Amino acid sequence: MAKTSLFPYLLNEAEWIELSAEGRLVWFTLIAMADKDGEVDAHITAVAHRARVPLDATENAIAWMERPNPRSRFKEHQGRTLEKTVRGWKLLQFNNYWK
Repeated sequence: MAKTSLFPYLLNEAEWIELSAEGRLVWFTLIAMADKDGEVDAHITAVAHRARVPLDATENAIAWMERPNPRSRFKEHQGRTLEKTVRGWKLLQFNNYWK
């Protein structure tokens, strides 16, 4: 199915509620950078540059998204948002962000 628009309840997700403003920019940047499968092929400095967020804040946001989150609505992957890959990250809940 083609991804047509961001899910209207995205602002209710743990990432929006729990991350700092800079962290939310990183999260949305990763969503924008992802391919159709939720894969982000980028170095962390590229993510920081595109998000216009300092590198240390980008590292903190990514570390938060890689950890289990028991408060996530999505229980798959222990509520994690991201998984490190060889070339970047995979957004584990990517398909849940679209309608």
